[in-house]
Amino acid sequence: MPVIFFFFYLMRKKRFYTGKNPGFGKKTRKRSSCLIKKYLTPKPENPVNKVIALTGMCGSGKSAAAAKLEEKGFAKVYFGGITMNELKKRGMEISESNERMIREELRQKHGMAAFALLSISEINRLLENNKKVFIDGLYSWSEYRALRETYGENIVLLEIFSDKNIRYDRLAQRKIRPLTREQAAGRDITEIENIEKGGPIAFSDYKLENNGSLTELYRRLEKILDLVYS
Repeated sequence: MPVIFFFFYLMRKKRFYTGKNPGFGKKTRKRSSCLIKKYLTPKPENPVNKVIALTGMCGSGKSAAAAKLEEKGFAKVYFGGITMNELKKRGMEISESNERMIREELRQKHGMAAFALLSISEINRLLENNKKVFIDGLYSWSEYRALRETYGENIVLLEIFSDKNIRYDRLAQRKIRPLTREQAAGRDITEIENIEKGGPIAFSDYKLENNGSLTELYRRLEKILDLVYS
């Protein structure tokens, strides 16, 4: 089993957090304790609003959830907008291949946390104006770490998930940038292998199923918002 997937498997188990699994040797428990200290120990909570970061695979329904949050008065910070702005600046066609190229270039230049680092000033501006903020499209583990370093426990990961076949059907039917099943599968693999997308999904604070209607999605979203802001 590749190391990264084994790591995510361990994170799914409560015993990983406690380090009390008798199947772990002392050396493994010590290493897991170090990981807990490095990634899970919260910083003192800053006196700012919580920032909800939407994560999930392509076609899971992040845009639908984002639209509902905007309707409720949340301010959106769209990580993908950075890519679109760069494409427009260069006069390039908006396509899956061009978007991927820009994303990879930005990460090569700024590191895997590029989109978070390039968005922090905008997030801060909105928070200073007492806005409820959400991030549309957090991708990588490094982005999450950068946000956690900045906002401590105020950063809340919300995963939107749908069955793969449902996602692929949605992607084939969408009006803007539709994807074939082969293209969708290729994007899934790229996001998992190259941009650490599995990390935020495995580490999400809340999971929102979206295999049904928009009405069901919105109802579940409302329940999660009640928990986040209670």
